[in-house]
This record gives sequence, C-alpha cells and structure tokens, in this order.
Amino acid sequence: ILVGSEMCIRDRYKWNAESGSAYGYMQIVPEYHTERMELLHVADITDPYGNIRVGIDYFAELVWKYEWSYTKALTAYKNGEYGAETEYFSKGEDTCEYAERVMEIADRIRDREA
Repeated sequence: ILVGSEMCIRDRYKWNAESGSAYGYMQIVPEYHTERMELLHVADITDPYGNIRVGIDYFAELVWKYEWSYTKALTAYKNGEYGAETEYFSKGEDTCEYAERVMEIADRIRDREA
C-alpha cells in the first residue's frame, strides 16, 4: 500500500516520469543506485518492473535503518538520507509533508479495504 501511495504522490503513476536525473514510478537516480541495480539484475531503470524493484529495495533498507518508522523512511527516500538528517531529523522532526501525504493516501486505501 505504501509503495502504491508513494508512486501516486511522486508522479501520478506515470511509468515514464522524469525529474532531473530521476526516472520512473519510484523516481530512481541511477548514479546513486548502480550497485543496487547490479545486485537486482536491473539494467534499465526506465523499465517499470526494474524501477519498482530498485525503489522497493531501497525503501526497505530505509525502513530497516530507521527502525520501522515509515515516516522517517519516506522522508529519507524523498530528501536523501543526508537531506533528511540535516533538514528534519536534526531539528527534532520525524517527517516531511511528502511523507505525511503518502501516509494519508495509504490510510485511505486501508480504510477502503476494511
């Protein structure tokens, strides 16, 4: 649910979205994920399947790093780990507007399923 919500917020489910050097559903910047792409056998980050695999793998790493805090993981996913630390976490904030919007959409989806 979170990944679908993230894709909705980031690019409105556009598989071919581009923003600067970020590509696809999960807005992956290849230069930061070269090793991850190799490990997951993803040669083309613009391929929707590979893009989602790399994005989920990275998000899972962040969830683990931030001890299952989805808002912190989403904040780091959006702003980069350094950006999240300097702009939010070091100031006592555990989330950003983007993370809150993703969580709101995920909650709405969960509520519909209940």
